[in-house]
Amino acid sequence: MGGATAVSFVAGLIRTKVVAMLLGPAGVGLVGIFTNFGGNLSAVSSWGIWTSGVRAISAAPAADKARKSAAVGIFGRRLIWLGLALAALTCWPVTSATFADGQYLTDMLIVGLTAPLVVATGIWTARLQADGQLRTLAQGQVLSALSGLLVGVPLIWMLGVKGIAPSLLLAALLLAVITWRSASRLCPVDPLVQAQDQDLRELAKLGAAFMAVAFMGQLAAYGTRLILVRQLGLEAAGHYQAAAAIAGSLPGLVVSAMGAGFFPQVAAAADESVSRRLVDRQIEVGVMLGLPALVVLVGAGSFCLHLLYARTFDAALPVLAWMTWGILFRLLSWPMSYWLMARGSSKAVIMAEGFSCACSVALPLFTVPYFGLAGAGIAFFLGHAIYALGLLAISRRRSGGWIGRPALRSILWAALFMGCTQVLAPISWFVVVAATLVSALVTWRVIRSAWASKESADL
Repeated sequence: MGGATAVSFVAGLIRTKVVAMLLGPAGVGLVGIFTNFGGNLSAVSSWGIWTSGVRAISAAPAADKARKSAAVGIFGRRLIWLGLALAALTCWPVTSATFADGQYLTDMLIVGLTAPLVVATGIWTARLQADGQLRTLAQGQVLSALSGLLVGVPLIWMLGVKGIAPSLLLAALLLAVITWRSASRLCPVDPLVQAQDQDLRELAKLGAAFMAVAFMGQLAAYGTRLILVRQLGLEAAGHYQAAAAIAGSLPGLVVSAMGAGFFPQVAAAADESVSRRLVDRQIEVGVMLGLPALVVLVGAGSFCLHLLYARTFDAALPVLAWMTWGILFRLLSWPMSYWLMARGSSKAVIMAEGFSCACSVALPLFTVPYFGLAGAGIAFFLGHAIYALGLLAISRRRSGGWIGRPALRSILWAALFMGCTQVLAPISWFVVVAATLVSALVTWRVIRSAWASKESADL
């Protein structure tokens, strides 16, 4: 899954690089706005089926798994129609609120059509993930990423701005088709098994919490871009998008790769002590896996911006620096957020995510007017720090303990390496290279230790 996510990441970078070279920061800003609009629609219309479907199937006894899988399919088909309706109803008001005219109405409608495709992909992905077919998911992700790149980049090259929305739609369509073929072959649904109304109600209730979480996260990201467009212009939104793509995507490889197997394990854990050990190990390994990338970003952020975008994106450097420190807190919080979604109540999940998203929307309102574009990065950092501290408090209250010492040491080591690199990097490039090599060595030792612990636990 890590390799597959890396391929998808590189494909996305190539597409964004083409947009940056052809259309400049404004074009990158449009990519961010279109992506967030589609993400908002998908978050609502999918009703958390990506997560609730996995939890429902994974946590069910073996005799009930087929029935739960059938329920996921029935519930998902209803959500597909919801996605189509939302796309038709929201494209005009959102376009007017964002751009103050109807210039990009057709593009927003095309992007909105990705929502039902995302829902359909969620149905089949939930079945594959709950069945442990991670290799198949990875292969499908690689194939769809490469296919979308081969089709999407020529569209942008030929059509310019008007090619962005069709390229996003084609990428969603290819992923849906590939996932459907894999799920039909490996996780077929028995037509004789009938879902019960109780199963559908369970998915609706559980999915409401996950939908709220996903929607609030997308809404917070969209709100930040809307503030930037209104106060600083579309180019500022493009600079923010460039920094967010770099800072979020590199450690995001760790989150998506490990989360694919981690969430079903936590959902099926026998008790809270087992789930806490899983969370501690994921924090330790996740932070160390992300450390080399974080060190490079704080020490050579300007080089990364020039390599992945263009020299006209120098204004994004302060945003990238603040975001990189925010991602360190994200690597701490994501295993705890998975634990809360797998083990906690719907109310606890919504309260935690709602507070985080409220901070993410409110903070830019205060920081951007005072600090300009850099204020968006400061808000990103503060929001992730507050979220991590809040989840630590919730974890202490619900499970009776804080995170383990190995996980805490990994966070302190990461902060030390990043801080020293950021302070000393202007003196010499040797500092960045040395810090990267040392952090990679530390990461390797932590991974070996965690793997040995896992093997001992399995024995």
